[in-house]
Amino acid sequence: MLMKSVVSRHSAGFDVLPAPKSIVPLDRVEPIAVEALLEVARSEYDLVLLDMPPVWTSWSEVALANSDLLVL
Repeated sequence: MLMKSVVSRHSAGFDVLPAPKSIVPLDRVEPIAVEALLEVARSEYDLVLLDMPPVWTSWSEVALANSDLLVL
C-alpha cells in the first residue's frame, strides 16, 4: 500500500517511482533500504525496471544481486 501511495501513474499505463525533489547524495542511500524497496516493488509488480546511476555505490551490488536480468 505504501508503494502505491508514492508512485506516479504514467500516461503509457505504468507506475513510476520518481526521484526525490531534493538532491540526495548517492552514498547516503543505505543498501538495506534499496533491498527493502526492491522486495516491496517485486511483490507489487510483475516487472520492475531499475535505472542505475553511472557510478558504483555502496548499494549497487545489492541492487544487481536482486535483479533477474541486466541490460547495459
